[in-house]
Amino acid sequence: MVAGARAVNFVSAGGDLVLTVNPTVLPAMVAAVTARASSDRTFRAQVNAAALRALTLKANQGLLGGRLTTSGQLEPLTTTALQRWLGIAHSGQMTAATIRALQARIGNLCGWHLGTELVATLQSYLGTFRDNARTWNTRTVSLLQRYLNTQL
Repeated sequence: MVAGARAVNFVSAGGDLVLTVNPTVLPAMVAAVTARASSDRTFRAQVNAAALRALTLKANQGLLGGRLTTSGQLEPLTTTALQRWLGIAHSGQMTAATIRALQARIGNLCGWHLGTELVATLQSYLGTFRDNARTWNTRTVSLLQRYLNTQL
């Protein structure tokens, strides 16, 4: 049986999370489920119910982080999300440990402070141009917030 049909049959039978050991078949599985859901209202309801069950379970286990508002401000929520992404204790404060962990993650070992080199390296890591900022600026923090929303 082809991968797309397997995925459709799995969801039709009441399955919630379609799995595969071969990632190359994933596009075919997604395409088949999407095509069937767009043409079959009952199947679409099954897909929506499965997604809701999976997301509810993840939320109940604390696996879904809140989304950051792209404010450009380095407030405690952003710092906590950064700490969660870095895998360190969550204090909501930009501590020396947070800076060291960030430096290690992005490949910048320029000292423990939030200086020009750290900001420039972070800007490169986030895929934007360096603007010679001496400290965190609104543009860089906004980019970081958007990035963290994709990672957590």
